[in-house]
Amino acid sequence: MRIESKHLELARLVAFGTVSLFSVIILALSAHWIATTETKFVSPFYDPYAAFALAVSLLSLLTLPAMLIIDHIRKGAFTSKIIFELSWIGTLAILWLASAAVTSQVYANSTLTCWRNFTVIIVGCREAQAIQAFGHLNWLLLFFYSVGLAVLSLVSHNNGRDVWHYSVKDAQFATSVTSPAGTPGVYEPKDPMTGPSTQNVPVPQQTYYPQTVPQSSPYVGTPNTLPPQSYPQPA
Repeated sequence: MRIESKHLELARLVAFGTVSLFSVIILALSAHWIATTETKFVSPFYDPYAAFALAVSLLSLLTLPAMLIIDHIRKGAFTSKIIFELSWIGTLAILWLASAAVTSQVYANSTLTCWRNFTVIIVGCREAQAIQAFGHLNWLLLFFYSVGLAVLSLVSHNNGRDVWHYSVKDAQFATSVTSPAGTPGVYEPKDPMTGPSTQNVPVPQQTYYPQTVPQSSPYVGTPNTLPPQSYPQPA
């Protein structure tokens, strides 16, 4: 059984597109809050969670669309290989989880100040909530996609089909044991003690050829006649 690469390619397109869209939202919210804290407060400052979210969103926007475009216009690029894609997507997933966790911690510590009757503080709290929510969504999307791709690649590798150095759209994932000829089925390896298995092995047809007697033989024309034999007589 093989998993069609077009289904996984569609899942990748949906995941990368959604994460890119959420990254644009987080980028705007983080940049707005950084600008607010540096211009509308007596002592200018910036929150580390907003700077961290801004950096992770920039990384996502610079890499995820580029990976899709390169995979579409160039075949065999190293950025399209599954082993590279898993490494980078796993890194982004960890960064988004860290960003959401830091934002959650900051918002939890400033819950009391969010209820003050200051418009700027209320806006900052709402933006922190939005950054936290979209950060968790980005982490979930990248996490489930990377786990699914890793599981399919490992299963395919164990079944005799190596897909690590192929792109998602070119890989043929095998979910069952693959025979040496490349067709799915049950493959029984050669036993060093008893030899290869003879189960389901076609037997070649044997061709029989009539024996010819040389022309110099005295028995030409009488193929069923045997030469006379002499036996010893009893004394």
